[in-house]
Amino acid sequence: SITMIILMMPAEKMNRKWEGKRALPIPIMPDFIAYGSLAGAGMKLGLSVREVEPVCLPDKGLHYMPVVGCPGSGKTNMLAVLAKQFMEKERAQVVMVDVKKSLLSSHPENCYYITEIEEFDSYMESLVPTLRERKEAHDRDAGRHFAPIAIFVDNFKTAYEQMLDVSAKRMEAIIRLGEGLDVYLYIAEDADAFCRMHAQGEV
Repeated sequence: SITMIILMMPAEKMNRKWEGKRALPIPIMPDFIAYGSLAGAGMKLGLSVREVEPVCLPDKGLHYMPVVGCPGSGKTNMLAVLAKQFMEKERAQVVMVDVKKSLLSSHPENCYYITEIEEFDSYMESLVPTLRERKEAHDRDAGRHFAPIAIFVDNFKTAYEQMLDVSAKRMEAIIRLGEGLDVYLYIAEDADAFCRMHAQGEV
């Protein structure tokens, strides 16, 4: 319209003459973020809401992380994305515990995919000699690094209630000692359930 043209003309003239700081463009969040499309150092989580810039976790120093949120907020998908990135690491061992089979169609190929808690108990028992050897090697040389072992547990409350007490204690040991042993534990649970477990001293 004529009115719009009249209003735009002085605005364009002011824009050309403006020498101050420019406003940032309005960010547009994509509808879909393809896996592997984000650049940046560390583990890629997604895009920030404000700047629409990659959000990354450091490769080292974060050996335990709860993924917590409302139902349907993407917790299971986040575990799958992190697991795929661990699979790209040299000699990495990735274990996915999925008692409700939420990751049946999205877990990475070649990972150790567990749906029965008895199998997880057996795995945790088999891991003990490796953890002991790594602990002894770390005590001799604190700067030594090992091939990463990453354990992902979806629907953590359900898995926790079914696993043996000794398996739960071994997971607690990973939380305490895992950083120096290159062992990682990532769990996903609804926020309410996780807060209740945390209040009871279970996580």
